[in-house]
Amino acid sequence: MRPDGDARAREAADARARRAAEAVARRSYGKLVALIAARTRDVAGAEDALSDAFAAALVEWPAGGVRASPEAWLSTVARRKWIDAARRRRSAEAAAGRLRLVAERRPDPRCPTSGSP
Repeated sequence: MRPDGDARAREAADARARRAAEAVARRSYGKLVALIAARTRDVAGAEDALSDAFAAALVEWPAGGVRASPEAWLSTVARRKWIDAARRRRSAEAAAGRLRLVAERRPDPRCPTSGSP
């Protein structure tokens, strides 16, 4: 296949994926947010995760094709993205707490009485 043909094929695949994602968004966005929010008890996080899932679909679907059940694929990806985000938040919160403890215990080298009893 010529380079022009490759580019056209990629553009066609991108367009198919975009159309499929738009159709799913029109048909099922509210239902998907509600489903994810019911499981996570986090509406804003569910919306963010679903947005990330749609972005992933626009990357994955042109190469691998639109899935047989795009709603199920999006729901699964969004749930996993929500879990990843929750883990990152917990890790960041734990790290911030540890850093505060370290900062409180560490003597300030600029202060001659710092760290002295």
